[in-house]
Amino acid sequence: MIQVPDIEMSIGHQVFDNIFDGKDIIHCIIELIKNALDWGANAIQIRTDNRAQFIFLDNGIGMNAANRNSFASIGKSTASVEEGQRGKYATGVKQVLFSIASRVTVVTVSKDQPDVVVKFTLVTSECGAKAIEGKPISPEALPKNKKTWPYDSETGTLLILDLHPEKLSLFKAGRGKRLADELALRLPRQLKNKISVDDMDELPDVELIGERFEFVEFHPKLGTVSIDLMRPKPKSKRPRM
Repeated sequence: MIQVPDIEMSIGHQVFDNIFDGKDIIHCIIELIKNALDWGANAIQIRTDNRAQFIFLDNGIGMNAANRNSFASIGKSTASVEEGQRGKYATGVKQVLFSIASRVTVVTVSKDQPDVVVKFTLVTSECGAKAIEGKPISPEALPKNKKTWPYDSETGTLLILDLHPEKLSLFKAGRGKRLADELALRLPRQLKNKISVDDMDELPDVELIGERFEFVEFHPKLGTVSIDLMRPKPKSKRPRM
């Protein structure tokens, strides 16, 4: 039997201010994408064709024991309230868990244990009590094979979100092509071929109007980033009356 450490749950002092702050679903999805990029992913698959679920798969470095603890730690951060910073792990994934999902199942293969598939589930209604009472989660650890990890990447993380029944209507405008179009508008064009939604291999092109000019800067995670911006063409002046 493969042994992996229990996942320690904790809850920080910023939890309520940071989780329940009214962010919309698209914000949460973008945070998931950002987290995946931070974990070294260069291919992200989003599936919304199951009405009751939202599935997110990336080929990043996966979650090791420390990452799994951080994932299950709500509002825990070294940042203080006085500094005006959010808890490092209180946005994005936690907003999804507590605002739109009743259950999140995590399946991950980390670079620290590339031959082991770790699986665990967080249930919204149980997380608060477990964190406060200090009850750990015992993840399931399985040898990696085509059955336990049927994906091309050596490492990565799969998130399966079971949506709250009362939240399903919020996804009507956030599935399939509509979601892909929205992400294409909000994300840098350089990411379009790294993200797929349902049966679309990449995000669609966005029609830009105006005169193009380019802004280039160095990003610590993405390297040199070239940002396309459009300068609106000035309207012809009308003669004054």
